Amino acid sequence: MGSVGIAAWLMRGQMQRGVRKFRPDKRHVKFYVEAGLHHRSACSDSNVPLANLYPAKTFPKDAVASVSASMTTPAVHDRRGMIPMLQDAATFTDQPIQRTRTAGIVIASAAVISTLFVALDHSGGGSNPLEILQGIARLQLLKEVVHAVAIASVCAFAFGYATLARRLGLRRPLILLGLTTYLIGCAAMIGATITDGFIVTHIAVDAIHAAPERVAFAYNLIHYAGVALNDMAKLGWILQAVGTLAWSIALVREQGFNQVAGVVGMLSSTLVVALIFGSATNMSMTSLLSVLLAQLIWNFAAAVLLARDPAGVNPLALQEPAIS
Repeated sequence: MGSVGIAAWLMRGQMQRGVRKFRPDKRHVKFYVEAGLHHRSACSDSNVPLANLYPAKTFPKDAVASVSASMTTPAVHDRRGMIPMLQDAATFTDQPIQRTRTAGIVIASAAVISTLFVALDHSGGGSNPLEILQGIARLQLLKEVVHAVAIASVCAFAFGYATLARRLGLRRPLILLGLTTYLIGCAAMIGATITDGFIVTHIAVDAIHAAPERVAFAYNLIHYAGVALNDMAKLGWILQAVGTLAWSIALVREQGFNQVAGVVGMLSSTLVVALIFGSATNMSMTSLLSVLLAQLIWNFAAAVLLARDPAGVNPLALQEPAIS
């Protein structure tokens, strides 16, 4: 037997003794395989995690072979071998948390900015149809700016609460129901905002220099547009309150700050619905600001919830599920 054969025979004996020395159970195998596959998916260009390609108990032969080979390598079990792998996993799972923090900041900022800008809106006054139309026309720039900010805030809320629903788990029917209802409410709010801030002002600007008959027609048109936008706004707020209530029911079943946020959401949604049903057909500025303040407490609670790390939650659960 040559020197090469002797070296191969000695190496094979060491590997066999290493295999007999380390006999992992199924939990170890599952951990190493899932960690390795998730690490490979994070470094690849594919959007589909490799761990989702195979059931938990059936892995491809090459994956099992690579795992079993790595278990017999001392560097894997050595502290120096484990630390880099844990650092990679921590870096990989921090990204979804950073995204939820961004959504929390967006919700808080939109809540404050939208409330301040809505408070700047006011009517132009007037005692007859022409004077009322002229007052609306004078405020065209202010109304367009205020309502453009309101539209941007609604879009910001849609982004933030879609992130919250994703964090709570879109596979849960109650969470998905809340998100669907809330987004429909956002669409209704955008319709009301476009009508009040742009359509009404454009009608007024177009009619102030027209014939008296056209002035009267424009006045009546703006009056009924106001009724329609109030109905759209009320519908939007109620649907948003229903969505908030759905998420709050899920949150109160948890512990810690999640439970507190759930209670705040329930109180906020109940108060919003009560204010809407107690208001007149044409809501006053006081009623409008009352609804926004009732929503404000929930918006701040949701923002803090998204800014906090998901305690007790597996970070891998924050990833998008693979669609087969």
